[in-house]
Amino acid sequence: MIPGTLRGLGGDRTHALLDAGDGRLLTASRAPRLLAWAAAYPGAPDDALDPAAPPLPSVRAPDGTVWGWDDPGLAAALGIDLGAPVRPRRDPAGQQDLERSVLVTSEASHKSLEAALGRPVDLRRFRTNLHLELDAPAFAEERWQGGRLAVGDHATVAPP
Repeated sequence: MIPGTLRGLGGDRTHALLDAGDGRLLTASRAPRLLAWAAAYPGAPDDALDPAAPPLPSVRAPDGTVWGWDDPGLAAALGIDLGAPVRPRRDPAGQQDLERSVLVTSEASHKSLEAALGRPVDLRRFRTNLHLELDAPAFAEERWQGGRLAVGDHATVAPP
């Protein structure tokens, strides 16, 4: 279980990359190549992930190389791959305060969107906390705001 707070899931959006040129948050819309990278909290068991002070993540490059967040070579490797210098930033309070949010999508919604657009849509574009395959119509998750969601046998997220 990943503990939550009144802000959402622990560790969500606590680490970000800044464009070293203009200081703005670097997003996948500004640098689509970011979607080839992946981050994780491999050293922390889920029940030890402190929402107020998450551990440093590891970052996996497209070639499989794994970097520690505090590794001095990470920014250079990202900059080379993305074609522009970047600066990692850690903020345990969160980079984008979405307040009491847990972002959920369903596979039915994903497939419906792909059908409407006539092309595949990469799930990473949604930046969801949970993507669910369940017996529900497309976009059912839009009606879940303010509800209670049990995930598996161990985790419960309860937005107020």
